[in-house]
Amino acid sequence: MFKLIYQWILRKLTRESEGALVPSLVRVHFKVDDQGTVNSEELDEPTSGVRHDETIAMMPLEQLKLCSLKRCERLREHGIETAGDLLEADAELIAKHFSAKRKAKFTIRRYQRAIRVSASIPEMMPADAMLLFNVHRRHARTLALDSPLRLRRDMERYSESSQGREQLRGRALPSVSVIKTWIDHCSMKQRLAAQECRS
Repeated sequence: MFKLIYQWILRKLTRESEGALVPSLVRVHFKVDDQGTVNSEELDEPTSGVRHDETIAMMPLEQLKLCSLKRCERLREHGIETAGDLLEADAELIAKHFSAKRKAKFTIRRYQRAIRVSASIPEMMPADAMLLFNVHRRHARTLALDSPLRLRRDMERYSESSQGREQLRGRALPSVSVIKTWIDHCSMKQRLAAQECRS
């Protein structure tokens, strides 16, 4: 007996007009048999609405909640208004305009990584990805092996620290059910990748 599962799967495509790597979502039909083997095929039907990665790319910097409003204004002075602009920007060029150049370059690259990770996992926002980085979950493969309750517990511990309170800025932590959707998505991607390697 087959279970039918519909998930969003990420693929990195190159936009030839802009020459930038942009993650793009494709609707995929999964079949998981009783032995746990995953079979997938792309669906030809169009998906309704805007894709998660496109939504993230169009978001203004203030809505990302990655940095303070003052830093958002400093980035806006250099032509960076949305998450997509920040992804396409060269961290070294932007860092030259800040007094602490090495720290600025590191921070901008961390923002870019958070945007990429959040675009690849449904229901995740860049601020959530930054929170994951701070509780030592930096890759989808490590997230796929985690349990939702353990991850939530680690997030709660981090949120009680001064750095955690500063990062959250009064925002609530993600619920266990949201964390479970992230983990399920990552584990499904891992199973597909492992199955493709075997075949």
